[in-house]
Amino acid sequence: GFAMLGCWAAIVLIEITTTVVDVHSSEATLHTGAFIVCSTVLLCLAWCLAYICHGLAVVVDSFCVRMFSDPDVRRILHEWNVVTAVVHKASTGIQSGFVALQASTVLAIPALLSDFTELGVELRTVSALLPGTIVVVCVVRLLFIAGTVTDRCRRMPALVNSLSFGRGKESARQHIVEYMNNSASGFYMLEVRISSGGALILLYVWIAVTCLILTLPHARVL
Repeated sequence: GFAMLGCWAAIVLIEITTTVVDVHSSEATLHTGAFIVCSTVLLCLAWCLAYICHGLAVVVDSFCVRMFSDPDVRRILHEWNVVTAVVHKASTGIQSGFVALQASTVLAIPALLSDFTELGVELRTVSALLPGTIVVVCVVRLLFIAGTVTDRCRRMPALVNSLSFGRGKESARQHIVEYMNNSASGFYMLEVRISSGGALILLYVWIAVTCLILTLPHARVL
């Protein structure tokens, strides 16, 4: 929450500073006001979705605590079904806003890289593109926060496998491990399970493709 608030304050400060430099330009003032309003809406939505994702992570962590305190096989299976249902229901419930935010990032990254390529490395260019970059980073960070929910669920079978349920309960423990593996619990967006590793690969591929597209005109000239 404080990190998101700090990013919003930095965006507002940079935009106002830029407007003060171009105080005689009404177009610059209008652009600043519109950007502050849009960035505020995006960051508020990102903060709300991140708050929900953190809540889902707490749900999984609470399940771990209860499992350690009372390692009963039937109770673990029942509560794991509840955790899986809660995480899946919550993730599918917010997927519309999640997809909208990530779609804006998909469009914003090529635009930022294109502007940076055209304007060059200058102090004025950095100050102009920094607010948009901060918004993109906050939205992309949301993808990794959602991925941590899936990462917790994926590590759960290994955690259960390390527990001791007493003598003669090895088969029951193995049944829980297989059940958790087959449940494929995690954060889903459009029926695709999101993980931190998958988010990192997606971000890397998209930046690489964008850089390739931006360098094609220069390659043709050469």
